[in-house]
Amino acid sequence: MSAKPVVLYLLKHAEIGGAPLHVVQLATRMRADYDVHLCIGQAGPVTEQARQAGLTVHLVEALGEPVSLSGMRRIAGALDAVVAQVKPDLVHVHSTFLGIVARWICSRRALPCVLTVHGWNFVPGIPWRRRLAAWVLEFAVARLRDPYVILVSDYDRRVARRALLMPEARMQVIHNGVPDRAVPERRPACGRVRLLMVARFVEQKDHALLIRALHRVQGDWQLELVGQGETLDHVRALADELPPDRVRFIGQRDDVPALLASSDIFLLISHHEGLPLSIIEAMSAAMPVLATAVGGVDELVQDGLTGLLHRAGDETDLALKLQRLIDDPALRQRLGEAGRARYQQCFTESAMLAATQTVYRRMLAPASP
Repeated sequence: MSAKPVVLYLLKHAEIGGAPLHVVQLATRMRADYDVHLCIGQAGPVTEQARQAGLTVHLVEALGEPVSLSGMRRIAGALDAVVAQVKPDLVHVHSTFLGIVARWICSRRALPCVLTVHGWNFVPGIPWRRRLAAWVLEFAVARLRDPYVILVSDYDRRVARRALLMPEARMQVIHNGVPDRAVPERRPACGRVRLLMVARFVEQKDHALLIRALHRVQGDWQLELVGQGETLDHVRALADELPPDRVRFIGQRDDVPALLASSDIFLLISHHEGLPLSIIEAMSAAMPVLATAVGGVDELVQDGLTGLLHRAGDETDLALKLQRLIDDPALRQRLGEAGRARYQQCFTESAMLAATQTVYRRMLAPASP
C-alpha cells in the first residue's frame, strides 16, 4: 500500500489542448506528495507526455466514448473497475462529461471527488441542443454527495451559481497557471509583423472569422497557425483566397515558447472558452494578445490595458483591432509588458498548485465526529 494518498485523475481525450496539458502539468507536480494515477480514454500526444513524466497511466478506451446515454453506461462500468483497481483516496476529474459519471460512482463509493470545469458545455457559443442536454445532465448530478467543483474562471462560477443553483460552499475559482520562463528578447519592431495563433482546429475556435477579417487588414503581416483538427481543411480553403505566403499552417508543434519569441502579436479567436492556457503563456512571454471576449478571457486580457478584446463573431471589430496592433509597435510593447505583469500577479503555476493542494487537504481530511 502506498504511504502517500492516492489521487486518480480522469481525462477523456489525449489530444494537445488546454485541459489535457493542464492535467499532465498538475499531476506531474503533485507526485511529490501523492501517489498519482492518470486514467485516460485514448492514446495520443498527451498520453506520451504523461508517461515520459513518469505518471502511472491507465488507458481505458471506454472513457473516450461519444457523448450518449449508452456511452455513459459503458463509461460507468469501465470507470468503476478502474476505481476498484486503483483504490484512490481522491478522484479528480477534468471532463464535464466524465464528471457526470465519476460523481455518481464516487457518491456510491463514498469517495471524495473533485471536478475541475475547464468550461461548461451549456454556455453561449455552443449549439443549443448540446447546451440543453449538457445542462440537464449537470443539473441531475449537481446535488450528489460532496463533489467539490473547481472553476478556472469567475465567469464559470457565475454560470454554475445561476444555472445549476450550486452552493458557493462547494465551489472555488482557481485560475490556471503556467510555469514562469525567462522573457524572450523581442525582435526589433520593423519589417513584417508576425501573428501567431495556437489552437486546435475544432468548432470551438473561430479560425474562419480570423481569415475573413484578415482580408480587410493592410500592411506587411504574416499569420502562423499552430494545431491540427477536423476544421483544418476548411480553414486552408479560406486562406487560399488571401495572397500567397500570408498564412502558414505549421501543424502541431512542441516549440511554442520559441514561436512566441519570434512573433509580434498573439491571437485566440473563439466561439467559447474557459480560461485559455495559450493566452496565459503568451502573457508570460510579454506578448500583446488579441482575443475574443468570451468565457473567462476578459479575466486574462483587460481590454486596452493588457491586450485587446473583440466582440464574438464581429468580423469588422476584429479587423479594426488587428489593424491597430499591426500599425502601432509602441502599443504592442505596452500591452505585452502589462500582460506580463498581470501574469506574474495572478496566473503563475505556483499559485495554482498551492490553491489545488489546499483543496486536496480539505477533501482528504478526516470527517469531524
